[in-house]
Amino acid sequence: MALHAKDRSDKKNLENFYALTIILFLVLISVKSKEATATFGLLVASKVEYATSSISFSFEPIVEENYLQAKTYVVYDVVNKKVLFGQNENQVVSLASMTKLMTAIAAKELTSGDTIITIRPEAIEAGYDIGLKNGQMWKMNELIKYMLVFSSNDVANLLATSITSREAFIAKMNEIAKREGMNTLVFTNPNGLDGPGFFGGRGSAVDVALLMSYAYKTIPSLIDATSKSRATVFSSTGPVSGVPNTNQVVDKFVGIEGSKTGFTDEAGGNLVMIFDVAIGHPIVIVVTGSTRTERFSDVEKLYDRTKKALQ
Repeated sequence: MALHAKDRSDKKNLENFYALTIILFLVLISVKSKEATATFGLLVASKVEYATSSISFSFEPIVEENYLQAKTYVVYDVVNKKVLFGQNENQVVSLASMTKLMTAIAAKELTSGDTIITIRPEAIEAGYDIGLKNGQMWKMNELIKYMLVFSSNDVANLLATSITSREAFIAKMNEIAKREGMNTLVFTNPNGLDGPGFFGGRGSAVDVALLMSYAYKTIPSLIDATSKSRATVFSSTGPVSGVPNTNQVVDKFVGIEGSKTGFTDEAGGNLVMIFDVAIGHPIVIVVTGSTRTERFSDVEKLYDRTKKALQ
């Protein structure tokens, strides 16, 4: 009996040896080919920034007249890095407060999110930002959330002059745009306001889509604040609750990850939103040159059309 037990043990050891040899052989093949297979994905690091998506879209031609009020629009697939469809999407237009996405990115690149910024009298002299009080101290991240949700021009200006000089801050905004290949984006101020003979920010709908994609990648927790109808932010005097989002239709959308509005007389109604249309598959929708109210219905139409085209 002891001999039979030893034979079984030797046989088991041999089987284990063969199994280990096969595993090592497959791992070597996987490493050599640099492919992260389902079995060995944890063993071989992937260098691909975005995985190739298994989903696709099938769009029917738009035949309706006056389908949208927007003068330009685009639907952009972040994963596959391509335009799904659009109209005049490369035309350069005024961005209005969509500019503040780049303001947020520049601020984060220039200093830490924990940097303390003090509210100065000139930042609140217009009286529009009821959440701000003279002498309050804010962590920069909280100010950025407030700026993006409430579209605060005062905070945009305050960030630009508190972190560095205004000129250096605007130069940083333009540097990032050029560095990241958003070649049509040009900024002359941090808030996006236009005036006689000048613009705050200009660029194409495609480059705004790239801007939102970059913000989603680099400052996701700050962008997330704009996915809700109201936000709570914190200052040295306590929480500021119920800050209203200038995008009051966010609750209509499943999978929304972030948004930013913009409106001036020059720009008309602008809106950029990013959604997950499938798990881990964000798309960006941009409309420009619509109206103050119909920019929201324009994005909703494009969102519904994209969801229906999902296969």
